[in-house]
Amino acid sequence: MAQDIDAKKVSPNLKMVFWQSCEAGQAQKEWEKAFGPQTTVYAWDRAISNGEMLLINGGNNWSIANPHTWSGTTLNQTIERHLK
Repeated sequence: MAQDIDAKKVSPNLKMVFWQSCEAGQAQKEWEKAFGPQTTVYAWDRAISNGEMLLINGGNNWSIANPHTWSGTTLNQTIERHLK
């Protein structure tokens, strides 16, 4: 749980956390506070289908049929944007 993390002990090099767990995003603000201001937290705030999960994680392999590719929200795109 977020309250179990001491933000002072989190590495300043931690730039992004991606929770691949349905509804973990409902506590996104608590996780961001726990990890500190240098860390951006991404998490799903609702239950998603296996198909949507595959599209999000599919990267550019499914670019024509993948709405996440067009909106810039695949996992690969998110990592590229935030870890440079």
